[in-house]
Amino acid sequence: MNEAATKAATAAKTIETNFVGRTSIVHIPDGRAFCGTFVCVDSGKNIILGNTEEMRVTPEGRSSSRNVGMVMIPGDCVVKVEVQEDATQTQHAPPQPSLAQAGWPDDESLYS
Repeated sequence: MNEAATKAATAAKTIETNFVGRTSIVHIPDGRAFCGTFVCVDSGKNIILGNTEEMRVTPEGRSSSRNVGMVMIPGDCVVKVEVQEDATQTQHAPPQPSLAQAGWPDDESLYS
């Protein structure tokens, strides 16, 4: 296996282990955030979330949310990805903040 294929396989394993099936919050530039179950990411870094809530804060400081089901968030609109901790982690370890961009493969060559 060549180096590029090895990097891609490592990135896929990292995403599968740290993101797929876990509750994630994806923030976009206009201030909205989408909280749902991470389903997949494609070669364009587009993220698919299932059972998703769209959350927003109004200029007056009020928050609102609505169920939007399954969504695709364009990769070029992703500002930050947070992964919620598993319940099993919190039972055995002290609570910690969510894993902001935990292990997200950021080598551009992996997505081409």
